[in-house]
Amino acid sequence: MIDVVKLSESVIDLLHLPYKSQPFELIGRFIPAYDGEKWSYSEILYDKDTEKKTKKYDDDRFNPYDFIDREERAVFLAIRDNICVGYIKVVSDILDKGYIADLAVDSLYRHQGIGTKLMDGAVAWCRERKFSGITLETQDVNLQACRFYIRYGFELSGLNTKKYALSKYENEIALYFYLKL
Repeated sequence: MIDVVKLSESVIDLLHLPYKSQPFELIGRFIPAYDGEKWSYSEILYDKDTEKKTKKYDDDRFNPYDFIDREERAVFLAIRDNICVGYIKVVSDILDKGYIADLAVDSLYRHQGIGTKLMDGAVAWCRERKFSGITLETQDVNLQACRFYIRYGFELSGLNTKKYALSKYENEIALYFYLKL
């Protein structure tokens, strides 16, 4: 059984920081297209017969006390047997929308609906604040995340081909998604 709880003093010891980023499988790329009025997308899937590729981002470092009892930001934890198996960080942006700053689920617990439960917590938090929507950013190489956001109801809303220029992620495209509330 997975419980989703808002980060507070009573559960802070369950969130071990820095949260160790875990690899995710690279199964393909998300290919966005814009016709001047609306976004569409296709996918390029990698050949399954070649060696599996994975990617790992840097460990997430943040001060959890910056999220406790704060009106403008929150962290929700997915707890199973008193162990944090995932979390989502949500903040309010300057346009009174929510912004998903990070979503992570332990690799042993992926594909079990935990990401959906965490997103539900963030969406409820945004609705309580009467936000009109939620935005987030991910990368074109994280096809599984893109699929998850679309299944959840987010729409592709933009991209930035230069966000990661001159970094170790320079071959990635930043994709922006939006969920109307």
